[in-house]
Amino acid sequence: MVTRELVKTEVDKVHDDYLDVLFKIVKALENSPVEGKNISTTKIALTELDKRMAETHSHLPNHPLTEY
Repeated sequence: MVTRELVKTEVDKVHDDYLDVLFKIVKALENSPVEGKNISTTKIALTELDKRMAETHSHLPNHPLTEY
C-alpha cells in the first residue's frame, strides 16, 4: 500500500518543470469524490492533462504519466 510518506518522498524527486502539472493532478484528485463514484471524470481530466503536458513538456525525459 502506498503511504503519504512515500508519496511525499517521491514528490521531492519530481523535476521542477513538472511541479505545475503535479499540483494540478493533486488538486484534481483532491476534488474527486471518494470511493471512486466519479472516477471516470477524474480519468478524463488526467488524460487531458497528460495530452497538454506532452505538448508543453515533451522536451523533458521520462514523460511521467505515460509510465503508468
